Amino acid sequence: VVTTFPAPPPFYRLYRPGSSYSPPPPPPVPTSTFKSFGEPVSTVYSEPVLEGEDIVEFGKDLPAIEALQRLRISTGRSFVRLVDALRVADEPRAANEREHLQRLLVNSHHRINCLRSREALAVIHERVDQL
Repeated sequence: VVTTFPAPPPFYRLYRPGSSYSPPPPPPVPTSTFKSFGEPVSTVYSEPVLEGEDIVEFGKDLPAIEALQRLRISTGRSFVRLVDALRVADEPRAANEREHLQRLLVNSHHRINCLRSREALAVIHERVDQL
């Protein structure tokens, strides 16, 4: 007789109801920091920091949504100035506008990432409230 599934391993008897064996307790949950892939990771939440030597965070004092709206408008204007500089073949001005546009896009990306944690927390609260 051939079975469709293989026989369970012999140690399954340890976990059946009424067995005197109890599995070891799980390791304690880290409370502040732990290492993952050799890098220290903190369990305490902190706002992401915009890293970089030459990158200035635009709109630090503004709410994230308003800062994103201003960055969107500034990105559009900067793009138009870049196209204009490329049209008249003004290479120094085009390089300056390209760097400015890059800083605006990095700042926009940073602001979006700051919003994601709040959005995820709101979704968790909503799901818990549904239970």
